[in-house]
Amino acid sequence: MPDNNTKFITPAKMRETFGAMLNHLGGNLYFTNASTTPQTITADTETKLTGDFNTTGYKVTKYRPWYLDADYIVGVDSAVKFRDLKMASFVSVRFEVQLTVPANTEVQIIARAKNSSGTKVFDINVEDLYFKSAVTRTKTSNFFFFMDSDIEDGSLEIYVDADNDVNAIWQSFLIDMR
Repeated sequence: MPDNNTKFITPAKMRETFGAMLNHLGGNLYFTNASTTPQTITADTETKLTGDFNTTGYKVTKYRPWYLDADYIVGVDSAVKFRDLKMASFVSVRFEVQLTVPANTEVQIIARAKNSSGTKVFDINVEDLYFKSAVTRTKTSNFFFFMDSDIEDGSLEIYVDADNDVNAIWQSFLIDMR
């Protein structure tokens, strides 16, 4: 950047520069599920978690990235839509799931990325849990990925699989894009 001895840097140019920087920083969206009805996950049956994030659930969009056209990034099918995400974005996800499990139960939480045709591209094994005792508890999980052309305009879904019948409620969801 010039030293401005020639008065080349004007307030208007500074506003333009800093405005462009802020616009490209990214942002985040936060959602909660208003439903308190648990989903039943049948033993050895991988089940997609659902929520009412885009209807009655609470949402915070104040800090959403400027390039997202829609307030809601979670569709009616409870899939996170990648339609507006920029290539090479660093995407960080945090979600909470309340699990009610019987004793001696293994639970796996999976994030599945799909392409624009709905075909699975890859899975992220988010959690491998073992519960020795019966319990109801909330599990907070975090993971990240980079937006790439193979999942452009695709989606992300959260699945639960267990070796016994369990109940699950997808409580909240935060996605941060940089």
